[in-house]
Amino acid sequence: MHSEKDYGTRNVNDLTDPKKAKANAGSLIGNKKLKAIVEYIFNGSRFKMYIPSENCYVVFALSNVRCPQPNPSSYARSQGRAAEPFGEASKRHARLSVHQRSVEISCSGMTQGGVVTGDLMIGSGANKRDFSLELVMAGLGYVDQRRIDYGEAPKTLVDAQTSAKAKKLNIWSIEQKKEEVRKMCN
Repeated sequence: MHSEKDYGTRNVNDLTDPKKAKANAGSLIGNKKLKAIVEYIFNGSRFKMYIPSENCYVVFALSNVRCPQPNPSSYARSQGRAAEPFGEASKRHARLSVHQRSVEISCSGMTQGGVVTGDLMIGSGANKRDFSLELVMAGLGYVDQRRIDYGEAPKTLVDAQTSAKAKKLNIWSIEQKKEEVRKMCN
């Protein structure tokens, strides 16, 4: 503050670039749990996170859950796809639950695009809960069908999705209407 010397800048590894992410995947993927801070939310199941112990930024996605696509942001490079129903609701839920908060992640893999996949836990101590389960129970996300077909999806997530479907919560309220229209057309 009062010194004549320049203040040293902190260098953080930006692993949001797929090439860098794949090169450094070994230090992230494993059974260890990492503390992270959610910096940005792309949709309800995809985030940009800062991992202090590894001194890096990563793009993180929930491994078994998908969420509807929200409206593209106003400063997005390309407008991309249109918003899906309940996309904004799932993004809002994620923003209220995890944005700028300390979370615990366990990294299980990496996609071809350099996105780290795994599980996300919010809260601490006795209040720790699985964010994937929370999204599915609220009807704001769904279990990836390929994971169900190959038997890789946890039973708790599949049961939560079945319960949300039965209650016709959020995204499942719309799916029922589409199926009824298909039956009428046949």
